[in-house]
This record gives sequence, structure tokens and C-alpha cells, in this order.
Amino acid sequence: MTSRFINKLQREIFEMTGGYIATWLPDFSPFLGDYGTLARGRLLTEGNLEELDYVSIGDNAGMAAMTSFKFSHDVTISADAGAESLGAGFSVAFNSEGSFLYHFQNAKMHRIKNKGQFFQELATKILTGEIPWDDSFVVVDEVVLAEQSTILVSKTSGSNVRVSASGSSNAKVNFADPSLNLAFATSKGTIFDYSGHVDSRPLYHAVKPTIKPRGAVESDGPPRRPTGPTFGQIYKGAKKLLSGRELEPHEIEIEVLEKNLVDAKLLLNGRVARFNIAFEEVTPNQVLADYIKDDEAALPIEQFLVMET
Repeated sequence: MTSRFINKLQREIFEMTGGYIATWLPDFSPFLGDYGTLARGRLLTEGNLEELDYVSIGDNAGMAAMTSFKFSHDVTISADAGAESLGAGFSVAFNSEGSFLYHFQNAKMHRIKNKGQFFQELATKILTGEIPWDDSFVVVDEVVLAEQSTILVSKTSGSNVRVSASGSSNAKVNFADPSLNLAFATSKGTIFDYSGHVDSRPLYHAVKPTIKPRGAVESDGPPRRPTGPTFGQIYKGAKKLLSGRELEPHEIEIEVLEKNLVDAKLLLNGRVARFNIAFEEVTPNQVLADYIKDDEAALPIEQFLVMET
């Protein structure tokens, strides 16, 4: 079960940032194109789609400039008297379990620029079996890269951190600012202290490919309950209809409908099966679960794969 303080951190960051996941552990820094299973607040990476030569990412990568960001929840920052003088200090009070301070600056958004093309190629290679795919897998499609970041997360209520600075500042300080030469020391409680990280990736965004009936879903807005079989069921069902062999690339036609939605057409021994694939933003519940469980399909695969002659 996910710890309560991580549950709180991820839900608050998700809401504050509009759908991004916190990388609060220093030993995990996601890259664009990483894929794997979300469990207990972090991504258990299976590999990277580009490094494994599955899908090209470099040609589709884009950058969006950002500035300094300061996210915090249930934290009180108090400056010492004369805080604007050289050598000022601060007291950071964490008022509840899971309260946090999440600061970074000089950041840029690294994202897949042509998502439609990327997901088109990904879907094709999953359906042919070239990419061994588990229905719990998600894909990292956006990453925030920061020159400097500081993350403080309280595991207990009432924790306190003392901060000293060799540069002048005030209570509105960005604790990721390297010019202040900040030093952090926990004076009370239990704090996860990941301060002063250089070239870090403090936030990422992930999507999950989900099978949908044709014309029954829009890619924008909150994720909807799956109403068809999983990728794994589609793959096995198609293989069964082809007498046990894999689908060939020429038997798959993928058309981009929107940046996060494609239409799939499978040619199966003279018949045609059609469905949509939506690449849906993961939810906080999926981030925090032991693993992602697909909802039970509302339609059996035999009924879902409507054949056209």
C-alpha cells in the first residue's frame, strides 16, 4: 500500500500541475519514451522505447521554455529577522504528514512534438508483437527538465527544517536558486531532503493506451471507463483468427484522428476489424495503486471486433 505522505504528495502535485507526476525519489529520473508499470507513487520502468529501437523519439521531440516554479502544500516559511541581509536564515514548518516543498528553476518541458505520429508507430508495433506489451504499461510522453531543484517531503506532522543562506533573500525565496548557497538541516521530525539537485527531472507526464469502440470517445477531457478489450486481448484474439501467427505490418492500418487518438484497422483473412486506441492521461489512482488494473471489458472481444467484409 502506498504511504499516506506519498499519496498526498502525488495527488496535490497532480492537481497543481494539471496532470503531472512527481519524481520525488532521487534514484529515479524518467526519460521521454520510458515505459512500464505505475506502482505506489513511482514508475517501474520496463525500458525506453527509443533505446530499444522500438519507436523513434528524437525526430518528434520538442522543447517548451518554462521559468521558476514553486509548489508547496501546508508549508509555512518564516524568514529570520534581517532576512534580506547577507547570511539570512529561514524556518520551514511542515504542518501535516505529506506536506511538501517542490521548487525548481530554469526548467524546460521536453515533450513528444508529433504525438499522433509517435502513437501511430507505437500502436502498430504493439499489435504486431514487436513490442512485448503488458496491459499495465504506461508511456512517458512529457518530462520537465530543471537546471536546479529542491524537494522536501515531510513523513510526519509538525516537522521543521532550518535553512541558512549566504546570499540575501526573503520569505518568497526559491529554494532551488543556486546563487543563495542554501544549506538545509532537519531540526524536527522526518524529512525526505532532496535539495540542490542539478539537471533533474522533477515532473513527468504519462499516458496509457486504451482500446475504445469507434466513434465513442474523445481524447480530450478526463479518462473514461474502457468499454472494450485490452491490448493484450486484441493481440491474442487477432492471432487466434490468423491460425496462431502474428499480424504483419501490412495487415494493420493506423490513422491519426487526434494527437492522442488513432483509428485501427486490422485485415484478418479477408475480413476487417476496426476500433479506436486512445492514449489517456493516467489518473492519481493509477499512479498510487500497486499496479494498474484494467476495468472489466463491457463487451466480449468477439462482439467488440465487429468484422467488415
